Amino acid sequence: MARRARSPRSTRTSPGSKVYDSNAGFYSFPCASTPANVAFSWGGKTWTISAANFNFGKVTATQCVGAIAGQDLGLGSNTWLLGDSFMKNVYSAFSFDSNSVGFATLK
Repeated sequence: MARRARSPRSTRTSPGSKVYDSNAGFYSFPCASTPANVAFSWGGKTWTISAANFNFGKVTATQCVGAIAGQDLGLGSNTWLLGDSFMKNVYSAFSFDSNSVGFATLK
């Protein structure tokens, strides 16, 4: 049985939140209580996803779906694959020569 990564605590513990798509790992939450910010921390720096980028949109008249999904991609435990919802909130620099990615805070 595949292990599923846990969704961000803000979505899982918000009153009224629930599994939206168990296959893809998406959770929904009451649109009226969109988390102010969702953040990830590594390397001594905290990287924030704004509320506007966290909310994928309405799935019912009152429920919205979060832009972060928990899913086992076979990359090992405690691994996150962060996509455009994260990338819209940072400056990114990619180096193919050194096989690295760098981030900077948006101003």
